[in-house]
Amino acid sequence: MRWLKETARRTVELCDGSLQGIASAMSLIAYYNVVADGAMINELEKLNGMMARKLSETKNDEKGLDLECRFDEEQVRKSGIVQTPKIVLAVMDKMLRSCSRNDAAADDYAIAMYAVLSSSDNYEGSRADFVKMVRSYFKVELSYDALKRWITRNSVDFNSWDTETDKACKRQALARDFQKLIEKVRAYKSKNV
Repeated sequence: MRWLKETARRTVELCDGSLQGIASAMSLIAYYNVVADGAMINELEKLNGMMARKLSETKNDEKGLDLECRFDEEQVRKSGIVQTPKIVLAVMDKMLRSCSRNDAAADDYAIAMYAVLSSSDNYEGSRADFVKMVRSYFKVELSYDALKRWITRNSVDFNSWDTETDKACKRQALARDFQKLIEKVRAYKSKNV
């Protein structure tokens, strides 16, 4: 029974976040939930939440994309963000305020955001500068040592992170969410200029 529970947990972690992926994982885990007499209910609830968020995103694809940057020109300039800094700061603000993934901590968000910005060469500053910026702009207490350890161990290439731990899966999912939201907001803004 333990291996079945572990397999269900890994299935949720490996789910790619697409509607088809979530539906397939739900179907498989629902079957094994019946076989295992309700032992997979937590995994089903996670997938159900993922499905609800995905359906909401699909339904309201442009809703919430008209983000405004609340930072002044000097803060935007000093942020260290190179490409479309107002959009990136607005997306960071939205994600950090909404905590779109309930199971993730603020440092998970900040580390994921640093990885996205650094891997795309959209951040020109040191890790220490990034930590200071996140603390100052968003009031998020990010540990420099935590950021340094994570990036040293895992690199800024979030697509290559070893997703064998819940923390790595969360951070990779957050990085992908952040990257997608930036792209959506950029596309929305360019279309509505």
